[in-house]
This record gives sequence, structure tokens and C-alpha cells, in this order.
Amino acid sequence: HLDENRLCHAVEMASQAEPLVRMRFTEEGPPSFIPINGAAPVFSLIETEKTGEALREILARSLDPVTGPMVCFNMIRSDHDLLVLSANHSATDAYGVKALGSRVAGLYRTGGHGFIPGKNQFYRSFEGVFRTFPAEVREKAWRMYGEEKVTWGLPDGIFQPGPPEYRIRTIPSGIISDVKERAGRRGLTLNDVLL
Repeated sequence: HLDENRLCHAVEMASQAEPLVRMRFTEEGPPSFIPINGAAPVFSLIETEKTGEALREILARSLDPVTGPMVCFNMIRSDHDLLVLSANHSATDAYGVKALGSRVAGLYRTGGHGFIPGKNQFYRSFEGVFRTFPAEVREKAWRMYGEEKVTWGLPDGIFQPGPPEYRIRTIPSGIISDVKERAGRRGLTLNDVLL
């Protein structure tokens, strides 16, 4: 059996590193993701002898983007443990689910001590995408948005723990097709870049 408290702690730490987990979508004002007021449970334990029924029930549920959270972890405990990670597609794609699952597994293994995801097959930095843009385009973006270490508010290096920061970015419509084309050459979608 998995250690329930250790797993819950790993999920909490991963949720802090991935702010979209505990957000909800709003169409008020400009459509955007906003933090959920109060504690949004993202981990639950279901103890049952009917694993199949519990799994079907979890898989039949939808994660409402208007109420949030965007991601839920359910551990079904019977004679063995089954961890189910559910995510709303407006917050992530399958690759992101894989990355989040990898982060939770790493945090669980280490108890959350000293684990910083490095560059591995789950690494989601935008560094590779940004390198496809000429230096003058990146420099112009940094100047336009007053940023020195990131481009357009997106991560371009290895994850560093710290308080989450939120910024609203409006992408000029004239660059969408260029971003889409360059992202496609790197095996990414426009949705990946926008996330």
C-alpha cells in the first residue's frame, strides 16, 4: 500500500508548483484562470472492495472548469492501491498529465525533500521553442514585456521552487501563425505554447 499521508503531501507540493491545478476558469472580464477561493481538495482516498465500480465512477465524473479544481488525484484502496489522476483538458494535455504524474512520483519517493525536476523526458521548459526564434525577436519580446529572465511570462529554465506568480499576457494576433509553425517544428502544438 502507498503511504496516504506521504502521497497527499506530494500532491500538495506538486499543486503548489503547478498553479493551474487549483484554479478555475472565468469568463467575467477577460476570460482567464483564477485561483479558487479557499482550499480546493485535489486528493481523496476511496476505500472499497469494488475497485472496478469506483474506477468507473471516477472516470465518469467531469472536472468542471468553472468551479475547479482542474486536476484531481483519487486513490482507490482495496487489496492494492490504484492512483487515478484526472485533468480537465482546458488546463493541460496528455503530456502535461504525464509531467505532473512524474513530479508527484518524484516528490513521493523523496518525501518532498530535495526533489527538483530536472531535464528529463517529462521536462516542459519552453527553452527549446524560444531558441527557434532569432535573438532579435526574443530581445524585442523581453523589452516589450519588461522581463529579463523569461519570454512572454513563460518558463524557459528548470523549475525552481518559490511562490507562484500570475501574469496576464495578450499575444499580438500577428505572431500566432509564426508561433504555431515554429512550435510544430519542435513537436508542440499552439495549445502547448499557450499553456
